[in-house]
Amino acid sequence: MEATAIYDYSASHADELSFHVNDIIKILNEGDGQWYNAELNGKLGIVPANYLTFEPPK
Repeated sequence: MEATAIYDYSASHADELSFHVNDIIKILNEGDGQWYNAELNGKLGIVPANYLTFEPPK
C-alpha cells in the first residue's frame, strides 16, 4: 500500500524516516496506528500516520 505525504517530516530518532510533502511512501504495515512501518528510497523506518493520506493530494 502507498501513501502520500501531506507535510514535511524531519526524523528525530534513528528508527524514523524523514520525508517531504508529496513524497510517495510505501507502507509495510500499520504499526501501532499512530506510526506506520514504511519504506522510502530504499530506507526502512517508521513514519507518523497523521502526516500521510491515502487519497491523491488536492
